Amino acid sequence: MNLERWCQLSKREQLLNIKSELFRAVNWQYKDTDIFQGCLTRALDLIGTSFNDPKWHDDLIQIIVLYEEVAKVYINQTQNIKSIYNAI
Repeated sequence: MNLERWCQLSKREQLLNIKSELFRAVNWQYKDTDIFQGCLTRALDLIGTSFNDPKWHDDLIQIIVLYEEVAKVYINQTQNIKSIYNAI
């Protein structure tokens, strides 16, 4: 999704899109590594796009922490994807 379209979404809608990718990741975590990694990649891309959305500037630390936690799962530092999903 491009930045212009992403910025038109509310913070809630953005989080729901990110959560949707994390939900897919939870479902594929132990079934198909490639699909699992693809879901995480899309989630990281969406979170990264939020960095440039002005509506997140007051809450930037929260979106950065979310990015870091998903990135830890991506690099196999933790398997905690379901906890991240539930926290959103």
